[in-house]
Amino acid sequence: MTLILEEASLPTPMWAVARTLLFADKPLPLAEARALLSPPALFPDGTDSRNTFDHACQSLQEYGVLDAISGSLTLTEQGKKLTLENYETFCHLLRTAVLSAERNTGIGTTREGRGPREFVRALSWFLCRDPLAESVSWTEVSKAQSQPDTVPFPSLPGLLPIANSNRWNRFTYWALALGFAEIAVLGSEGRRIIPDCTRAVGHTIRSLWPVGTQVDGHEAVAAVLSGLPVLPGGAYSRALGFPEPSRLSPALSFALLSAADRGWIELARPSDAPRDIFAVDPDAPGGVRRITYLVVKEGLDG
Repeated sequence: MTLILEEASLPTPMWAVARTLLFADKPLPLAEARALLSPPALFPDGTDSRNTFDHACQSLQEYGVLDAISGSLTLTEQGKKLTLENYETFCHLLRTAVLSAERNTGIGTTREGRGPREFVRALSWFLCRDPLAESVSWTEVSKAQSQPDTVPFPSLPGLLPIANSNRWNRFTYWALALGFAEIAVLGSEGRRIIPDCTRAVGHTIRSLWPVGTQVDGHEAVAAVLSGLPVLPGGAYSRALGFPEPSRLSPALSFALLSAADRGWIELARPSDAPRDIFAVDPDAPGGVRRITYLVVKEGLDG
């Protein structure tokens, strides 16, 4: 099932199902779960014409959170690690599943959009933009895709990142939930988002290293790109033909600097450092900030 089509679910109803099962702490018969989460009284005609509950269950199964066994719904071992209060942990689980290699085979060679591929390709294209330069709505996305001689995906010429406004709408829900975008504060036309992946980068760092760990900058960047291959320089971005940046991309630079501002990490460069990484920082001399290592701080759960 293509992630950004109507037949797929969205993170919020999926979380409602997962949270109900966490609260019950036992398998729930399908009919009982449906009665709890999708009662006829919620709908004017007595039925949910959008099949919200069924789509949520199907998507949870597809991404490894839920099993349906003998007419009952039960959480998988991964699902049982979630907690009732932590939606961000649920989103981290979904992010890992959506970006997994087994669900994105041939990302740069096939035009197949089934599963998360269409979303992942669109996300790789979206994250090539500079968070400080612009916010985007469907208007800008549509224009960017329709420019003469534009080739959004160098490895798949003629393929559009986001085919229509319905897909864009669903793309924004998923990009926001998975920590790859934020709602723009300014701008009144349409739903504008910024390619701010601070939450995705922060949770990835926290899942890799415990609080207090000092990590070499090159090692940290390589690990983040491995965990988030949609970022410029990551495996999916390169497979789609996007060039590997000579320094950290604007998106990753912004995320690391923002994570440091929020107190999630500390960025440092001793005077005798043997090697550095270079982040885009408009406030630094020459617009470049040199970083040697980062330290994982408290304030962000893994």
